[in-house]
Amino acid sequence: MGRSTTTRSCWSTRRSGRRSHTCATSRSAVETHLAGSALTVALLFIWKQFTEAVFAGLLILLLFNSLTDNPAVWAIYVMTVLFVVVGGLQRPSLDAVLPRIVPPDDLASAGAVQSMARSISNVAGPAVGGVIISVAGVSWVYALDLITFVVSASL
Repeated sequence: MGRSTTTRSCWSTRRSGRRSHTCATSRSAVETHLAGSALTVALLFIWKQFTEAVFAGLLILLLFNSLTDNPAVWAIYVMTVLFVVVGGLQRPSLDAVLPRIVPPDDLASAGAVQSMARSISNVAGPAVGGVIISVAGVSWVYALDLITFVVSASL
């Protein structure tokens, strides 16, 4: 009589700052977990694409506003608030993707790289924008930023 072996597969997830461990003794449970993770990543990707499109739309409005003879200052404030709101909705979903696509052993390194990239962009972005404003004008900054969002949304 053949001997049946049961394999035990485990994975861990982090929710609300707590790590939970789940183990399955059947192949279908593991496949269900992986399918759920793939679906989650797919939904987060769709959400990222949507928010990038919203950012591009806001930049188009800012670009048109900057091309008028008398740009409306209130429009800049409204667009800034909308950028912050949409960014606040996008950031948690982007942070949630990292643990799903990076192996647990590399998670700390990936988080450090992600943090470093954000820090560099927070310093270099306004500096580069200021140089472009002084050389070419505000409309060019909006146009170049719009191009970066269109490229990002298409990836």
